[in-house]
Amino acid sequence: MNKLIILIGALFLVTTFGCEDNFEELEKDPNRPVTAPASLILNNIEFQM
Repeated sequence: MNKLIILIGALFLVTTFGCEDNFEELEKDPNRPVTAPASLILNNIEFQM
């Protein structure tokens, strides 16, 4: 019974404090451009076809 309480307490602490970053901050990719010129996108589409 004592091991079960310790296990549940440890699981609670890991799920509560395991991920302190916001999901928006985790999704940010500094290497991905926010905007791209339309000509670049159209050229890429024409190249793939």
